[in-house]
Amino acid sequence: MGQTLTEKILDDHLVEGELETGEEIGIEIDQVLTQDTTGTLVWLQFEALDMDEVQTEIAAQYCDHQTYQFDFKNTDDHRFLRSAAGTFGAHYTNDLSPRSTVSGGEPHGFRYY
Repeated sequence: MGQTLTEKILDDHLVEGELETGEEIGIEIDQVLTQDTTGTLVWLQFEALDMDEVQTEIAAQYCDHQTYQFDFKNTDDHRFLRSAAGTFGAHYTNDLSPRSTVSGGEPHGFRYY
């Protein structure tokens, strides 16, 4: 029987283990993403760990959860996210490549397969 799309993607990215039901595997992650409600914590942790840059093909900072408010709070957060993304080599965007593995704290993640 042929493989499902998910099985094909996992098979293409497999680096450890065997692609069998119930077995633990390791895969190469092509893209990581952070989103605006948790991204500030992620980038602050990068700073605290003295990291130079992201270690994946593509890292993206998404801003699709918070909306700009009448005060300065969310605007300040979004400015920090844009700056941190530039500092650590991430894209400030909402675009992903199809058929890639994606890891991140994103509730819409299931859509990106």
